[in-house]
Amino acid sequence: MIEFEDEILSLLHSKSEGGYWDFKRSWHEDDASLLHDIICLANNIENRDCYLIIGVDEKNNFEFYPLNDDHNRKNSNELTIFLRDKKFFGGIRPSISLQTITVEGYEIDVLTVKNDTHTPYYLTEDYYSKNKNLKKPKVVLKQNIYTRINDTNTPINRTADIDKIEYLWRKRFGIYLSIEEKMQLYLSDVKNWVYDDERGMFYYRMEPLFTIELKRLDYDEQKLQSKRSEFYDQLMLDKGEGDTWEEFEIKYANVTIYSHWVDYLDGGRYMIAIPQCEIISNNSMEVGDMYMYYYDLSNIQGLVNKIFVNYYPGEGWNTLKHYLEDFLIKFNSKIEVENFVKFMNTNISLLTNDELYPKEVLEGKDGMEESYVNYYIGAKKIKWVYEKRYLNRETVI
Repeated sequence: MIEFEDEILSLLHSKSEGGYWDFKRSWHEDDASLLHDIICLANNIENRDCYLIIGVDEKNNFEFYPLNDDHNRKNSNELTIFLRDKKFFGGIRPSISLQTITVEGYEIDVLTVKNDTHTPYYLTEDYYSKNKNLKKPKVVLKQNIYTRINDTNTPINRTADIDKIEYLWRKRFGIYLSIEEKMQLYLSDVKNWVYDDERGMFYYRMEPLFTIELKRLDYDEQKLQSKRSEFYDQLMLDKGEGDTWEEFEIKYANVTIYSHWVDYLDGGRYMIAIPQCEIISNNSMEVGDMYMYYYDLSNIQGLVNKIFVNYYPGEGWNTLKHYLEDFLIKFNSKIEVENFVKFMNTNISLLTNDELYPKEVLEGKDGMEESYVNYYIGAKKIKWVYEKRYLNRETVI
């Protein structure tokens, strides 16, 4: 639930719509429009869960809008009943859930449309709005396949482009997805990965030919890799000796399709995929290079890390957050990363004014080697700017 709320808050702060989330000021007057939105999200081409976030006015600077007196508001049971009698092809309906979170005193309803392989979803008979008071009620057309591209739904009176329809059919039959597309889809399905400690590997329960394998190092390689280190290796009590870094490989049928590094923290109690890193400098003479450390949760490295921290023996992500949340940023897409990097390079002077930052941001860590302190403080500054200035950028001069 914590990760879910964090993700929704990040989307709220983005003040934009995207390929897997859509904002609505209030619940739909026209239930055909609601059905159309659900089908578009169910047929998304992002290969992930999607969100219809209600209580945010996308036409008024994404301000929150009260739902308390919304007479069209629905609960989970009403939504289930709403979908139950719709004539979907094959009799299979989109899987949805409804949760309400409170932000700044406002209730926000989040309708999650689950990712699956039953696409494309479409109706076998037209659906007309039940609200007879509407001047121009909508009609969801039979046989029309709707989807969502970037921040735009397929119009209700049209059908998606043929390449998108072909993709949705390939997704349904699975075997026609490329290995890379399957990998992205399966990595998003965290709950179906199984960790085998004896063999040092993970495998995907639904298709065990997909594995994530940790490469066991011989003695000489362990000595070499133990010299690789980042400042976050020194945030915990026990840095550990040897095998601090190891390579992992994602394989299909024993063929490597992706490889990167993991880092063992606190003497091996925790394991994380090495965070992604971006230089922030804009070639400015005002500030030396600073590095942003982050996970893009649409990227392989970010997805693999979610699997590692959920399954590797240890106390998991909630404990790790205590050490990493001061500097580590989580993004939901490559576009979010690019937008923030652009903002930082445009506002590079924010990193030079130490008076902006609270004392704890400007402090190192007891026992941290001097050569790492500046990297740590720089990363904390960037995280602080992200949370306090970028996410509230309408207040930045």
